[in-house]
Amino acid sequence: MFIPDHQGKRLLLPKAAMRISGSRIDPVHDRLWVDRRLAAFGRPTSKSCYLMPMSLDHIVCKCPHRSRLVGQLSTDHGFQVLPGFRWNDQLLSEGVRFSNGPFIDVFDWPEMKAPFEPLLAIEADLASTEIAAKKQGWSLHVSMRHQAPVAERPPWSILSFSRGQGFISSLFIIEYDDSPDAWQNEQFCGLLYRRSNEHKSAAELASIEVLTADASTSLAQLDKLGLAPIPLLNFKSAQAATDHIRAIHYRDFDGGSHSLLI
Repeated sequence: MFIPDHQGKRLLLPKAAMRISGSRIDPVHDRLWVDRRLAAFGRPTSKSCYLMPMSLDHIVCKCPHRSRLVGQLSTDHGFQVLPGFRWNDQLLSEGVRFSNGPFIDVFDWPEMKAPFEPLLAIEADLASTEIAAKKQGWSLHVSMRHQAPVAERPPWSILSFSRGQGFISSLFIIEYDDSPDAWQNEQFCGLLYRRSNEHKSAAELASIEVLTADASTSLAQLDKLGLAPIPLLNFKSAQAATDHIRAIHYRDFDGGSHSLLI
């Protein structure tokens, strides 16, 4: 469902806010190592400090009518619909990419009986995040790309959290292998996942609204992972709310402000 954003530009983050956020990493990594990591993530190289590069990478959604949702985005707001994940020659997801980088990956969920809480994918250094999460005793699962069979090997590794652990259960960490050899498997090479398409959109992501029972607690979890603050995430406390994403706010090139409720 689409609604006008009556709060106007107060919900929009200026481009200046699209900075690298992060936490200091172990100084055993020299400047050259950090510069290679930043370059792999498409970020400017470091200047005077060590930063673990991180950013909002994408939002995973499931809905009964995938093509209807992405089709409406394309028709109404000029998004280019891009193919995503493919399995056994069947396209299972497609979506749209915003001009400033993040994308929405929409999967079909035809027998959906309850609303699917979207998942946030945060691009960050997997090893550093895993160490921080284990220090907190959080339940997690790590899928390393090199451990998958070659025929099913994705160009990324993922760290996800078990349910019932607060806001962190609504996100996962993704780290890409940007070498050309990693992007040969057609299952994972849909144009939606290609960074070269990030400037072909007709809209810029302004912010994502996260409705949570306690915004300070959710931010504290990100901080303990070394992931706070993350530009574009806008936390709102609401009585009796569970941690989930409520709306995606975006702006088209004509300056119009819109909200996609999910």
